[in-house]
Amino acid sequence: MSQAGPELANALQVSYLEYINYDKEYPNKIRPRLLLPALLNRSLAELEQHLREVDEHIRRTRQQEKK
Repeated sequence: MSQAGPELANALQVSYLEYINYDKEYPNKIRPRLLLPALLNRSLAELEQHLREVDEHIRRTRQQEKK
């Protein structure tokens, strides 16, 4: 992954990061977040931050529309 171009790196990150609840404890006490390699862990943190910003933007937009 460290040698992948931007498009391939993004595709790999999305493939690993989608559809898994990283805060859930799965059977045998597996915590997916703890198993991520450093690069994917950073990518997940960036994705989560981006989603928080999108949620905040939507919330502000809806509040302004109500005025």
